[in-house]
Amino acid sequence: MELLKTILPKNNPRKELNHIYVDNDNMVATDTTIMIIKKNILSIDKPLLIINTHAKDDIKSNDILDNMMINYCDAPNYPDYKRIVPKVENITKLPDKYSFINTLYQITSEHGVMFDYVKNAPLYKKMNKLLGEVEAYQVRDKKSIVVIYSGDYKIIMMPLVVWL
Repeated sequence: MELLKTILPKNNPRKELNHIYVDNDNMVATDTTIMIIKKNILSIDKPLLIINTHAKDDIKSNDILDNMMINYCDAPNYPDYKRIVPKVENITKLPDKYSFINTLYQITSEHGVMFDYVKNAPLYKKMNKLLGEVEAYQVRDKKSIVVIYSGDYKIIMMPLVVWL
């Protein structure tokens, strides 16, 4: 859960993106350039938001579960995250376990995919510490979404695209 919290924005105009979305399949958090998806092992009746108490919006909790503020959503406005995740193909399995940052460097050097290392350095360092080892990644081309696989997590990242 800590990894999901690391990328939550506090001031996204799309209020629901400031929080963690949970459905029967996954737990999802995004800052619109990075999306972290964790397999959900809980059985829930309907989708819910785990409230980011640091968010500057008016979404309030209507329940507390295990010290976490919960908002049950009958028809959440959360985007269809499953549409964004590319089909599983062309996965590169890593011969050794790589850290998150080393995986990013490998993707850049082997595939020419650029990430905003300067802007996201603190975030990448935090994710590197929390994520542990990466087993595989998926890259179609240098301007497409990158998926990084680590245990129960999928990290979907938008590359930095420079138009010349």
